Amino acid sequence: MKILSNLFAVAIVAMLAVGFSSCKKECVECTVTGTTEVTTLCEADFGSKILYDAAKAAQSLVGTCTVK
Repeated sequence: MKILSNLFAVAIVAMLAVGFSSCKKECVECTVTGTTEVTTLCEADFGSKILYDAAKAAQSLVGTCTVK
């Protein structure tokens, strides 16, 4: 019974951590060099930090990105 209680406590802590981390999703505004075109990229839209970072890197190749 004690093991089940510990597992339940760990599950609650994990759910809280996921809940708080989802509040801190980053967004950037990227401007293509030489134009007024602005694209907003948000981590929540990509569902993965890796995909979001790749999109930011691709946008940074053709312009500048600033944290929103």
